[in-house]
Amino acid sequence: MRNQWILYLLFFPLLHCAGNTDLLDSDYSTAEGRIAFVGPGDFSSFKIFVMRPDGDGLMRLTSEKGGYTNPSWSPNARRIVFTSNRDALGNFDIYIFNLEDMGIQKVVNLPGPDLGPAWSPDGGKIAFQAKKDNRDRWDIYTVNLDGTGLQNLTNSPSSDEAPDWSPDGRRIAFQSRQGPNIDILLMDSDGSNRVRLTDFNGVQNIHPAWSSDGTRIAFASNRHQPQVRNQFPECEIYTMNSDGTMVRRLTRGASSTVAFFSPTWSPDSQRIAFEVRRIPERQGGLEHRLMMMNADGTDLHEVSVDMEVSAPRWSPRQTE
Repeated sequence: MRNQWILYLLFFPLLHCAGNTDLLDSDYSTAEGRIAFVGPGDFSSFKIFVMRPDGDGLMRLTSEKGGYTNPSWSPNARRIVFTSNRDALGNFDIYIFNLEDMGIQKVVNLPGPDLGPAWSPDGGKIAFQAKKDNRDRWDIYTVNLDGTGLQNLTNSPSSDEAPDWSPDGRRIAFQSRQGPNIDILLMDSDGSNRVRLTDFNGVQNIHPAWSSDGTRIAFASNRHQPQVRNQFPECEIYTMNSDGTMVRRLTRGASSTVAFFSPTWSPDSQRIAFEVRRIPERQGGLEHRLMMMNADGTDLHEVSVDMEVSAPRWSPRQTE
């Protein structure tokens, strides 16, 4: 059940909106950025989309067979790394999509699934999670863009997942599960100096995301109600300083049918977008929508998008 839940957190016909090629132009919107996300589907049909933060300009990037998920932007916002089973249904590998020439390059092809890629700020490496050395748990690896230099950073008794680089490239935040706990940890970019930022018995602290100014980390957590045990974690969105201090709860709408996940910061660190999952009262299944708020929790609202939204990732400020 746990492995199914992890895959569900990470994964998520389809519409192709013509006339929005300005989203792929190299000089597009250096201030407000773009949001990449995973559209609706199943493991064989997830596709990656890009849109403006207000929900306009929707465009599908991937159209080949297979599922595509876990988008993450390059530092110059001109490429997106993602995972896909396009070459071998059932096994997800790491690929890079070039927004300027629409080319796709495979980076990692390990025996098991490779998930949750995150681009290093210097543009030279990708961090991701895999089960190459420990088939019963996840480890975090880094690799060069050409597939060389594969390195296991964690190789620990815990299951380590969802890496996210600090803006200066010196540290990586990630979630780590050992026993009933899922906590957020930091480590240096070479895997040394692991530091635990959260420590709650039986609580899920997941999906760490650095602010673009490097001062805070947003994450999802059900720490506000650790006594509740069910298969639908009632997660809210929190922030904390990069050293784990000054934890602040930003949302207060979670319930047995509503939860918030996958926070992502705007390029100026002033806003946070995230995914809300709802269990409809009569329809069954889950709805996945995009929500947004200021970094202090004010102006909370749902973004109007003509489809379901999972795993949103806001682009950084575009650079040369």
